[in-house]
Amino acid sequence: MTSSESVWDLYNKFRDVRFSKKVYTAIRTKYERRDRFIQIFMLVAAPSSAVSGWFIWQSPLGKYAWVLTSGLASIAAAVHPLLGMQAKIRASHGLVVQYMEYEEDLDRIIRSVRSTGRYTEKHAAELESCIDRRRCLCDCEAGFSPGKRLRDQCFAQVCQELPPDVFFVPVMAGEDGDSPAEQPEPPREKPEPPRKKPAVPQPVPPLFPPPGEVPGITPPSPWPGKPGKVDTPGPWPRK
Repeated sequence: MTSSESVWDLYNKFRDVRFSKKVYTAIRTKYERRDRFIQIFMLVAAPSSAVSGWFIWQSPLGKYAWVLTSGLASIAAAVHPLLGMQAKIRASHGLVVQYMEYEEDLDRIIRSVRSTGRYTEKHAAELESCIDRRRCLCDCEAGFSPGKRLRDQCFAQVCQELPPDVFFVPVMAGEDGDSPAEQPEPPREKPEPPRKKPAVPQPVPPLFPPPGEVPGITPPSPWPGKPGKVDTPGPWPRK
């Protein structure tokens, strides 16, 4: 496998890590919003809250609505600990942090490839070592199952942020891996010596000019073409 082909293992892994970071960031945000909504709902619907003293709850319909709201709040208070929102938030946050560190490690290797101008065996070994250190992430991801819509959305974002043309593709390294393979120069053609133009015999001027051609007299009709302008056969070429 050439250097330009194997370096894409690094870039694709970098995309995978960016994708996973986005997925678990979205999952963490989803659980945070749900947990915040449940907590606000329980605070608002509590009997001791300021909302319970509003005038709208004094009407027959308002009393019925308040009883229903209080019942839902009591159910939410009982079910909320069983949902494990805080545990899911902590787990997803831990995954986001680990993937951020993973991304920084890969970015360091990518910067090294760009600075050296080639992808060597040292970079490949660093990539394998980085992958081995992060194998524990698979165990932490077991409790999450992101949906297809979320995965497609994050995949499209990564494709937009990291298209192929943003990555540096190094030249193929030589057998020793220290210098690019030298290409033999094509043989240079020797320039041909300039050819001498054959001598053109000069006409002998007549002793007397032909009839009708008197030196110093303007011809009766203008020469073809406009003076000071050369007609081109077509428009000028454009880039």
